[in-house]
Amino acid sequence: MDERQRLIEDVVSMEWEFFETVNNIGGQASCQRMPDTFGIMRRAWFSVWPVDALESYQEDLANAGMEGRNPLAEKYGYMMQSTSPDEYAAIKDQLPVISFQKAAMVERVLEIEMEWAEAMSERYPKFRSHGRPLRSNEDGPGITSVETYSRGELSTYSEKTLSLLLTWFSKALAEGRNLQEESDLLQVQLQGWKDLDAVEASLA
Repeated sequence: MDERQRLIEDVVSMEWEFFETVNNIGGQASCQRMPDTFGIMRRAWFSVWPVDALESYQEDLANAGMEGRNPLAEKYGYMMQSTSPDEYAAIKDQLPVISFQKAAMVERVLEIEMEWAEAMSERYPKFRSHGRPLRSNEDGPGITSVETYSRGELSTYSEKTLSLLLTWFSKALAEGRNLQEESDLLQVQLQGWKDLDAVEASLA
C-alpha cells in the first residue's frame, strides 16, 4: 500500500468513527450500519483527490476530534438549512460559523462539482436517476439533493483544504476531466461492474 492509499484508508477510517456516532432525527440511520458501502463510496471519492488535499483533510478531521467536534454531524446539520428549516433553526447556533470568505470558497468549489454532476446526469441518466436529485430546490424532508449535500460537506472543510481542492478541481476541469465520473467509475468497479456504461445498460 503506497502513501496515497494509506492516507485514503486513514481518512475513511476517521470519517467512519465520526459517522457511527451521528445522532439522527428518529434514531440511527440504516447507512450507519453499512461500513462496507460507506467505505466504497468514500474511497471512490477520495481517489480523485490530490495528496496535499488528503493530508489537509486528515488534519481537519484530527483537529475536529481534539476539539470534541463531529464534522460529519456538522455536515448533516448544515444540510438541514435546506431540507428541514425548522429543525435547522433549533440547532444552527451549535454549528461552527462559516465566514464570508469560506462560504465564497465553498460556492466556487461547488460550482465545479455541479457542472460535473450535471454532465453525469446527461451521459448516464438512468444511473443518476437512482441517486440524489441534483438541485437544492428539490430538497424536502428525507430528500437531500447533490447540491445541498455537497455544500454541507464542503462547509466542514478548512479553508486550506478548500483552497487545495479548488486548485485541483479547476485544473481538472480545464483539462476536460470529470472527477465525479472518475469517482463513480471506481465506485461501480468496486461493486463488481465493468464500467458505468454496463450499469447504465442494466437499467434500460
